[in-house]
Amino acid sequence: MPRVRRRTPTFLNTYPPQFATMAQLEAEGLRPAQNQLPAALFKCKQQDRESTSALYARADATPIVRGESGRR
Repeated sequence: MPRVRRRTPTFLNTYPPQFATMAQLEAEGLRPAQNQLPAALFKCKQQDRESTSALYARADATPIVRGESGRR
């Protein structure tokens, strides 16, 4: 069976509030759910550089549980 490729939405210089970067999730006490893939990409272009970050759906994120085996 052929593999289905899923197009990942990409936002340039701004993105909707339902998405967050890993750092933003951590600041809110959240982390991506187990096996959660990035829901979108965020490209930030400035005059002399460009960066790309993964965006995760806030609705799918789970709370960080301190003291989990191998986790914070």
